[in-house]
Amino acid sequence: MTDYKSALSHAMQQEWESRFTTARCFPLTGFLGAGGKTVAAVAVLKSSVADRDDAAWAAHRYVAEGSKRAGDGATEAKTDPDITIDAKNVELIYRLCRDVDQGSIAAAPNDPSQWKATQWSAFPGPEWMRKHMTSDQLAVLLNLIIEVKNKDAPDPGDISDEVIEVIAAQCNEHASTDIPESVLSRFSRTTLTHAVVLLSVKLAQARLSVDTLLKQAEAAEAAEVVEGEGPTP
Repeated sequence: MTDYKSALSHAMQQEWESRFTTARCFPLTGFLGAGGKTVAAVAVLKSSVADRDDAAWAAHRYVAEGSKRAGDGATEAKTDPDITIDAKNVELIYRLCRDVDQGSIAAAPNDPSQWKATQWSAFPGPEWMRKHMTSDQLAVLLNLIIEVKNKDAPDPGDISDEVIEVIAAQCNEHASTDIPESVLSRFSRTTLTHAVVLLSVKLAQARLSVDTLLKQAEAAEAAEVVEGEGPTP
């Protein structure tokens, strides 16, 4: 008997498979997986509402269970925003970061756009990730997830001139402190890239304006010298 799939089932299967064909792949440095095996690349899926809901539910279960170990501080542990946010990030990274097919990497080692995602998670599981990964590594992966999300946003990296001016002023005023890092850490890599491009345009325009003004001043000064010379008596 031939297996039959309805049009809806077929469409759902295609939609599921398309998540992996449209994933973006990135090279990684300094990441280890199960058994100490190097994870040299990761494929990042586009996040859905369901992905984020599942991650949130799993994170709350983890916090609720873990808070029991806090004894008298259980209530505080359950409402600690840092614990909950870290748990959500780990769960989301586990769901969206997939292993990359090694054959596709071998075929085009310098072209991540040709790499292919597998249906397997890049890491063994949330609990393993909490025990073996640093906060910096989680931040790297989370930024990649944000970058993929922003790529498909209606206006990725949108940032106003006013915000750019504020960022530039704060970075200039506090250049010798940690404040610029704190200010910039709030923005995604896509947004920062857009800001750098706009600042580069502004810098080029400012230099051109200064150069034009200098040439005009030199021309005016030369004209005054010629005019002041007059005929020799």
